[in-house]
Amino acid sequence: GAETVVNVSGGGGGGGGQLMAMSATVSVSAKSKARAPKRSVGRGVGYGSGSGSGSGYGGGSGSAGAPPPAAARVVSAAKAVDLKLPDYPGGAKAVGANGIVAVQVTISASGIVTSARAVSGHPLLRAPSVKAAEASTFLPAMAGGVSRTTVIIVKYDFNVDRVTAAVHQDVDGELIVAEPRVLSPEETRELRLKQKFHTWLYAIVGRIEKKTSPTPNESTFVRDGQASVELTFAGTVTPKLLAQLKAFGFEVGKSSGSSVVGTIAVEKLRELAAVDEVKYVMPRMF
Repeated sequence: GAETVVNVSGGGGGGGGQLMAMSATVSVSAKSKARAPKRSVGRGVGYGSGSGSGSGYGGGSGSAGAPPPAAARVVSAAKAVDLKLPDYPGGAKAVGANGIVAVQVTISASGIVTSARAVSGHPLLRAPSVKAAEASTFLPAMAGGVSRTTVIIVKYDFNVDRVTAAVHQDVDGELIVAEPRVLSPEETRELRLKQKFHTWLYAIVGRIEKKTSPTPNESTFVRDGQASVELTFAGTVTPKLLAQLKAFGFEVGKSSGSSVVGTIAVEKLRELAAVDEVKYVMPRMF
């Protein structure tokens, strides 16, 4: 089946506001299976004779209806663009929890993870595995030239010295696709946010909406509820664009070429993704 492997030495992701360097090796191959088109049957009158043990042959004529369209052929399996690795909880290590945790992940036609649930593995390792899968980014499967909703399995292997991850098209290695559909406005907004925001900023938006505690890295670029960020634009920064940012409550600090540094209330971060000219938003350390 299709497989993506990511190895990270030294355990899972780090906290405490430090960026962790990751070395990754990604290898993807796709195996697809297309159904044969059904045969069409026409009506007619035939004559024939046969001999032997009750077998015979006959011919007939008639007009057959139009054959049904063939099933869409899968030409590309889902691929992991940014496969996150889970933290290895200290409590889990202390009791010797290890091994493989399998997480079933549903990827929308736009590449958004719409659901993730652990289907096997040690109970103490399931929650961090699901969290890592939800934070990952994928390219959806393609069938007949159309992006399809895809179900995959991400397997996280917890060992004492490292955590690795592998992507499978499902438990049996066969691609599962669903019928294409139009994205809802909510899915479109979420896709735009995930594409434009650094993972730390995306995490802040999520925790504000879920009303959970601040993320570990926030203290490095958030002060008094104001996030220090750098915006990169598709083109040159214009006075009109700066005025639009200020309307969102963005305090412009330094502007140069196609980037702007400034601060904005964490509750208003999501609004930056709605600005078409904004290409990427990343945290700016104090």
